[in-house]
Amino acid sequence: ELRRMYVSLEFRGKGLAQSLFNCALNFAQSMNYKKITLETEKVMAQAHRFYLKNGFSQVGANDYGNLTFERLLNN
Repeated sequence: ELRRMYVSLEFRGKGLAQSLFNCALNFAQSMNYKKITLETEKVMAQAHRFYLKNGFSQVGANDYGNLTFERLLNN
């Protein structure tokens, strides 16, 4: 489980988020995980775009203002 991963404002736009995501994705694939599920707040539109760009689909929302995204993995 990975929680609260983000890149500070002063370091955004440098490819760090993509590098961190790629590491997490490679780890999940090496462990033969079938999918990645994540939850984020509705107000985090920039994060939503990042997840969609990286192959996630929004699969749900809860009453607390959080959205759920998933990505199936090809192992």
